[in-house]
Amino acid sequence: MRYIMLYKVIFLSILTVMFSAQAQNIQESYPEVRLKGTELRALQATKIDQTYQLYVSTPESYATTEKNYPVIYCLDAQWDFSLMVSLYGQLRADNDIPEAILVGITWDAPTQDIDGLRIRDFLPLIPNPTTEKHGAEDFLNFMDEQLFTYIEKEYRVTTQRTLIGSSFAGWFSLYSLFQRPDLFSAIIATAPTVDLENNLLFKFTSGFAERISQHNTKLYVAVGERDSNKSGVDKLVSYIKAQNFQGLTYESRLFENVGHSLIKTQGVSRGLQSIFMRSEIKLTHQQMQALTGNYKKTQGEEIANISLVNNRLMLSSEGKYQLPLKAINQQHFYFGNYYLDVKFDSKTAQKTMRVIFPGGEDIFVRQ
Repeated sequence: MRYIMLYKVIFLSILTVMFSAQAQNIQESYPEVRLKGTELRALQATKIDQTYQLYVSTPESYATTEKNYPVIYCLDAQWDFSLMVSLYGQLRADNDIPEAILVGITWDAPTQDIDGLRIRDFLPLIPNPTTEKHGAEDFLNFMDEQLFTYIEKEYRVTTQRTLIGSSFAGWFSLYSLFQRPDLFSAIIATAPTVDLENNLLFKFTSGFAERISQHNTKLYVAVGERDSNKSGVDKLVSYIKAQNFQGLTYESRLFENVGHSLIKTQGVSRGLQSIFMRSEIKLTHQQMQALTGNYKKTQGEEIANISLVNNRLMLSSEGKYQLPLKAINQQHFYFGNYYLDVKFDSKTAQKTMRVIFPGGEDIFVRQ
């Protein structure tokens, strides 16, 4: 009997240890993965009964420079901001886009119906009971009167703003273009619900020709071939093409075998490439020839050479590399879209060349 009791005690002790270990594993928690370099801000709308959450990601050089940066605003941040950060990082790695501040906008409403909030803020379907304004107008005014002011106060920004939205948010992005082309330099709308309410969007194009003529705005629209919104996008593109709006540069693209959600990945990345693509002008042989020669670095012994090869200026340094330069104007050139800028100054006694690269610049003087 004594041995039986001893076995029972040992058995119960083992069970206690096992259950304690299991309970510890259940209760043990691990830190959540967070987006590096992203801040969470809150902004209360004064004319909408809503607090909005802002996800803000600054570029790597923000803390070490005094530069101002363009801002890319991303709607539906609750779903798309992590994707936006990833796409931005990949495009920056390929020098396709400049450094920028990313601002994601969502609702501080964990217990509310997100779809209902999207309908309220992105579409003109729910009127404000205290005014004659509808939801999309109220939300656009919030961005104009509060959001931009807040971001410009808290961060170093330029006047260059891009808005990105998909589906209902894509509809809103187009609405903001037609109503207030002064607010954004560029719009990227993926899978916009153009067919909504019997093509209601086109109602808001009244007077757009006059409004857009005073600006230089870029539009990129993308839709997947498997998306039911394709027919509406086709109508939109046909309308814009027929009107030939002065002040509007647009590009549209249909993606093969892509549905309603995947379009965000391909459409946004291609859209950012498109709207940030730098222009190139043609210079005369004489204009380019005037810039050729050897240039010595002011801080060091390095010699850089500007030569003319196949009617294009080439930058090389002691045979290490040979970079073809594209002209923005007669004094400003670039290589790799946003990898390298080369600026000449002919007003000085000796012609100088500034080579600007990520993280700094070097100055050379022609010999």
